[in-house]
Amino acid sequence: MATCGHINPIYLQKTEDDNSAGKRGRKKDSLARRAALGCIHQGLGHSQYEGLMAAMNIKPATENTFKSAEREVGVIIEEKARESCEKWREEEKT
Repeated sequence: MATCGHINPIYLQKTEDDNSAGKRGRKKDSLARRAALGCIHQGLGHSQYEGLMAAMNIKPATENTFKSAEREVGVIIEEKARESCEKWREEEKT
């Protein structure tokens, strides 16, 4: 949460309600997903992520939340990679 002068607090983290699939538990944090995607892209793990967040004085996601987000993002990355490979495989055939 950040504040804008003397006005109202501004909430920077949004959560998404992914409980529509019958899952129980807390709402997923889209910021954790984005952080996990960035860390995968840069080859960072949770420890390095924590160090980065500490340097910016931002509370990091817990290791469990981070790992859960990493797994979700990883599935999407693999799916997109498969689609891309298939697309270019078909392109080369023609």
